[in-house]
Amino acid sequence: MPAGGFLSVFSVACGRCSRSGAELADKVLHVVVSAPRGNALHAVRREEELTGKLWAFTPLAGDRAGETFPVAVPSCRESYPAFGNYRGEGRYSTRFTGGGNLRFVFRGISHTARVFLDGVGIARHYNAYTPFDAVVRGAAEGEHTLEIVADNRFSEESALHVPNDYMSYGGVTRAVSVERIGSAYVRSVHVTPECVGGKWRAHVRVCVVNLEERAPMSLEVGAAGEKLAFGARTMPEGESVLEGTLLPAGVRTWSPASPALYTVTARLFRDGTPVDDLVDRFGFREVRVEGKRILLNGAPLRVRGVCRHEDHPHYGCALPFAAMAHDLALIRDLGANSVRPRTMNNKGVFDEYRRLKLCAEVVKKIFRET
Repeated sequence: MPAGGFLSVFSVACGRCSRSGAELADKVLHVVVSAPRGNALHAVRREEELTGKLWAFTPLAGDRAGETFPVAVPSCRESYPAFGNYRGEGRYSTRFTGGGNLRFVFRGISHTARVFLDGVGIARHYNAYTPFDAVVRGAAEGEHTLEIVADNRFSEESALHVPNDYMSYGGVTRAVSVERIGSAYVRSVHVTPECVGGKWRAHVRVCVVNLEERAPMSLEVGAAGEKLAFGARTMPEGESVLEGTLLPAGVRTWSPASPALYTVTARLFRDGTPVDDLVDRFGFREVRVEGKRILLNGAPLRVRGVCRHEDHPHYGCALPFAAMAHDLALIRDLGANSVRPRTMNNKGVFDEYRRLKLCAEVVKKIFRET
C-alpha cells in the first residue's frame, strides 16, 4: 500500500479504513505545510488564507489541559505527539490584521466547531466535512485574534458521530480564510450547461448577499466570451438570487479525452465601479442515465475508477498538497477515469477551487458518496 490516501479499485469490495495508533515521541512537533493557494477565487475582493502556517493549540481536557503548543494548520491532532487518542475540545488560535466587514470561511473543522473573534462567539458548526462561513460587520481596523474550539467527542448529535470502524479525526483539517467584503457580496455562482439542438447554453444562477447597501447595484456574469448583464437595482437586505442564460458560440465540449474548462466571473458593480466578484470554472458537458447506461455528452461512458479515503498514516484526513498530487498520479497511472470520495470527504483535493484544475485534468470525473 503506498503512503498516500487509501485507494481501492471500484471492482474490489471497499473496506472502511482504520488507523493504527503508534504513539509518537513526546514534545516533538509534527509539522505539515499546506499547499500554496492558486487559481484565486477573487480579483476584486481581498482574501487572505490564515492557514498554511503555525497556530497555537491548547488542549482543554486531559493531563495536558491548558498547555499550548505550536502546530501546523490544517492538521489533525491525532498526528501530534502524545495526542493520538485524544478526544475532547482543543482550542486553535491565530492572529491577523484587518477591519471593516469581514467574512471568515472555514472549509472543514472536525467534528464540532465553536468560533470566536477577540473572545466573542461568531459561529458554531457541526459536521467535519462541510464548509461554513461567518460574517462580522464593522470590525475595528487592527490586529485581531481568531480562535476555533474543535471538539471530536462522540455524541448523539449525529448517527455517524459514534464509535465506528473508521477514524473520526479532530482539528482544523481544512483551510481557513478571511475576506474583506463591502456592504454587499457575491456568495455563489452556479452554472448548468445544456446542449439543445447541438448548441450549448449555460444557465447561470448567482446569489448576492446585501448586508447594508442602499444604493442600486448591477451584476455582470461572463463566461466563454459571452456576458450576461443584470441592470442596476436596489436589492433587499439578505440574499437575492439572479438567474439568466448565456448562449456562447463555438465552445469546446468537456470530455475525459479533452477536459476543456471555462472561467465564469460574476462581478458586482456600484455606480459603474466593481465592488465585489467571484470566479469559478466549469465545463460544457451533460451526464444522463438511460437504463443501465451512463451517458456522457450522449455517448456511453465506461466507469473505471477508485474509491479514495482521505486518510494517511502521518497526516490523517489533512493531507498536504504533495500527498494529494501523489494519489492523483497513482490514479492516473492505474488508467482510472473516475474517483469516488469515501468516508472522510475528500474536500481538500476535489472541491476547493485551487485543486479543481489538477483534478479536472488528471482524473476526469468525480462521483460523490451520498
